[in-house]
Amino acid sequence: MLTELIDMIANPPGYNMYGYAVYLYGGIVSFCSKQIKVVTLSSAEAEYAAAAHTTREVLFVQNMLSDLNVEIKKPTVIFIDNQAAIKIAENLGVTARNKHFEDSIHFFRHQVDHRRVVPVHISTKLQKADGFTKLLDNSAFKLWKTNVVQFDAR
Repeated sequence: MLTELIDMIANPPGYNMYGYAVYLYGGIVSFCSKQIKVVTLSSAEAEYAAAAHTTREVLFVQNMLSDLNVEIKKPTVIFIDNQAAIKIAENLGVTARNKHFEDSIHFFRHQVDHRRVVPVHISTKLQKADGFTKLLDNSAFKLWKTNVVQFDAR
């Protein structure tokens, strides 16, 4: 109950938090936890907007690697725990589900269409970015820390 109250104060209704961790060869090279600047009307739209912001960072890392002459041959996988957001990204048409989305977040769909990124569904329990945006109890935090940071500071 207390964690729900704190979460509600930290994230007013209509605004959502998003987070990401960008990995390269098993290590984190970039991570973030921010409030989405778009008022979303559904969890699918919130996840889709978060994926758009994540895609921007992934493309920055890809461009930086290109400057260092590191070739990226395959599209980068973006794990999303919302299947509706993935379907929206893969469907190029305008539907009742996405007609009200802001144009700026359709950047994600464009990158999926051009195979620079590929959205893959992941269980919410395995979503590493959730630790950046949600309050976790002690045992969940220890598990998240081990999975995300991949070290055990005893």
